[in-house]
Amino acid sequence: MGSTVGELVFIPAPVVGHIMSAIEMAKVLVNRDQRLSISVILISPPYPISALTTYIQSLTENTIQRIRFIKLPLNPAPPKPDPKAPVTSFYQFIDSHGKYITNVVTDIINQTRLVGFVVDILCVGMIDVANEFNVPTYVFFAANSAFLGTNLYIERLYANQSQYVTELSNSEGEIVVPYFVNPVPMKRTMGVGKVIGWAPQVALLAHEAVGGFVSHCGWNSLLESLWFGVPTAAWPLYAEQQMNAFEMVVELGLAVDLKLDYKIDLFNPGARIVIVTAEEIESGIRRLMEDNKVRAKVKDMSKMCRETVVEGGSSYASVGYLIEEITSKII
Repeated sequence: MGSTVGELVFIPAPVVGHIMSAIEMAKVLVNRDQRLSISVILISPPYPISALTTYIQSLTENTIQRIRFIKLPLNPAPPKPDPKAPVTSFYQFIDSHGKYITNVVTDIINQTRLVGFVVDILCVGMIDVANEFNVPTYVFFAANSAFLGTNLYIERLYANQSQYVTELSNSEGEIVVPYFVNPVPMKRTMGVGKVIGWAPQVALLAHEAVGGFVSHCGWNSLLESLWFGVPTAAWPLYAEQQMNAFEMVVELGLAVDLKLDYKIDLFNPGARIVIVTAEEIESGIRRLMEDNKVRAKVKDMSKMCRETVVEGGSSYASVGYLIEEITSKII
């Protein structure tokens, strides 16, 4: 491979939604500039998850021009997880792969010119690995900017007031976050839900017969529904999905509320179960199918989404600036 081609190393978190969005970003970059190629390093999850394992295996068997997938070997001695600190355990698990990633990247630089790392926000420990190779690191955030802003605001609360977010989590009141127009409710509601394991979501949303979408409000799913102009009924389950639902329903008016405060506690199987009633589901579906105001706003947003990714659009321009920054390292 010639010296005019630069290699980016992508390190997504071992979560389907994070891997999918990272790959879509990788496709955008290589399609926009022929001087870029990308190696996506895949970390197997700490616990056996059949859907994720199958997805990772399918990636390693597929061919995408100038994108290759490298599956790391399983860590023979992973750090022992701490049930009382699951988030910390997850980060320790990710960081334990540093030496394996160093070995992979060492092989890469023997074949081509390394111009940078793109690391998932959940894999920021890999910035230290990038520093070993004296190349820049770009952090990839798979959620929306409002959620990123909220995280930064929480950090500021602690820095300025020594206040932990856990002190607010069970509050009955509301907190004013600068990144939202409306006050954000802090009360947590625990529950459990059942969702289909997998469906060809993009193909379904693209079908003209689809008039509505009941979604857990993962950011990838919401972007896809907006792209195809399909209104959403928000039924968030975990992670940042409550924040995404709040953004779509309350802030932007692009979705209806099926059960906005619904939440699964992934780290506490014994948490109180909340049942979503048939009446609540019926009410949400009726509003989804009958609210012409929301439907019209979603159609307008779909048009705006498509305009922003073509030449002259803001997203197109932003990607161009990023490519200029990356390719400036190619001689």
